[in-house]
Amino acid sequence: MRFTILEVADNTNRGYYMGLYNGLYRLGSLGGMLLGGILADQYGISVTAIFLGPSPCWLFRLQSGPFPAQPCLSMTEVSR
Repeated sequence: MRFTILEVADNTNRGYYMGLYNGLYRLGSLGGMLLGGILADQYGISVTAIFLGPSPCWLFRLQSGPFPAQPCLSMTEVSR
């Protein structure tokens, strides 16, 4: 089960949670650019690309935990 901001927030604190979510999302983008720039300066663009290229796969695997991911619904199942 996934919770979204719209499900957990009410009208009084929805703006706060939306701002927090967007801030953390942007902070992650900044961190990725900063890390990529530092690694490219120190080790070169090729090593950085080889190291950081598959990192979304590693991070997704860490985030999914020991349970397999639920399959996505097809468009025919959604339209029913």
